[in-house]
Amino acid sequence: MGFTLTITEPTSPGQFAQIRLTDGTKSAALKFEQASDLLRMYRVDTPTSELVLDVLLLGITAFGLDRFVPRSTAEDAWTRELQLTLPVSDVALWEQVREGAERCLTFISGDAWQLEFVPRTEKLVLPAVPSNFPVAQVVSLYSGGLDSFIGAINYLEANPTHAMILVGHRDYRGVRGVLSDQTETYDELSRAYPDRAYLRQAVIGCVPATENTLRSRSFLFLCMGLLAAHGSGDNTVLMIPENGNIALNSPLTPSRTGSCSTRTVHPHFLTYFRRLLAGLGIQNPVENPLGLSTKGECVRDCLNQTLLRRAHGATNSCAKRSHRSTWLDKHASHCGRCMPCIYRRASLHTIGADTAAYGRDICIGEVDPQATLIYTNDFRACLSLLRSNPSQREIARALLTSGHLELSDLAAYAAVFRRALAEVRSLLVAKGTPAIKSAAGIP
Repeated sequence: MGFTLTITEPTSPGQFAQIRLTDGTKSAALKFEQASDLLRMYRVDTPTSELVLDVLLLGITAFGLDRFVPRSTAEDAWTRELQLTLPVSDVALWEQVREGAERCLTFISGDAWQLEFVPRTEKLVLPAVPSNFPVAQVVSLYSGGLDSFIGAINYLEANPTHAMILVGHRDYRGVRGVLSDQTETYDELSRAYPDRAYLRQAVIGCVPATENTLRSRSFLFLCMGLLAAHGSGDNTVLMIPENGNIALNSPLTPSRTGSCSTRTVHPHFLTYFRRLLAGLGIQNPVENPLGLSTKGECVRDCLNQTLLRRAHGATNSCAKRSHRSTWLDKHASHCGRCMPCIYRRASLHTIGADTAAYGRDICIGEVDPQATLIYTNDFRACLSLLRSNPSQREIARALLTSGHLELSDLAAYAAVFRRALAEVRSLLVAKGTPAIKSAAGIP
């Protein structure tokens, strides 16, 4: 299935070019909107200026394809064969990194990607007149979740004379609370650290869109962060704060291995992304400062506990926040039964801050582990894993199955996963019903 792009140049600074994606018979509009503050960070007249925009265009297009092509059309109803002709500023250089770019996209989306490059003559962004641009030493992706909030707090606490750019986004016609999550927690940061944190947001998407698995969204998120990091300086760090267990997205059951689990900040994916940037001559480092910590350790070791305890309720970690039809408490902000919710609740329990309401409370039996309903899958798999109590060696083997890891790092990541399971077990020991404890193998 081959796709090409039509590019219409922007008419004013702060706008991105209008992009249409087509396979010759059907087409879609790719959305990158409400991004004026971010796009004004575009820095011209460096050897890599246009290459950074190429990377952003690849991210926008990959996400658009992910939304536009239903997985149901694939032979196995999952793995699509996606062929894309991408206009770029330097075809010869992109040809040198083509295999690396394909490998990066294949790993993150679980699809088979083929890229072809053609010359790009259109401008994607019009340069803005520099005025009052913030000077920042680091750029951090900012999802509105607990980890990104902690990552920002830790940086600002540890570097009292530095400032940072926070980059956030939400899906076009997606969950509209996402940008407000980011804005509300950003307001807390701004009050605690005046004139040291600056939020840059965008709305992304594809119209029409029929696929909701969104595996490549994190690739686009990184590409957005890269634009801001490059705009701040050639060596400005791009930071992606994500606890190690969620970064690995470790498989809970054999059915959740491979492409059926997302790989948002998986260490191997970040290695691919770093190699792609290096091949293009883009120097900005990409780091995950929380990668070897559990979520509970991130919470416990946060460098401003007062701010964390006051504002953590404004963050949102739920993967199912728009699926409220099965919630018992419709006013809750988290479903309570997806794995991100379970890890979040266990992490807050470590500091005695597990006080929020959930759509369903796993501890008191509102998610029946014997049920075979879809919304019970994560909790049922989690209980099964706790009951099996895998050894670190068994966890390491499962991690290798779900995604490549350097053997030298394997023991450390397996240990993170085991400690994360211990945090969930501690939550259920303290608050679980006898039936839930029994299902988890807790005496």
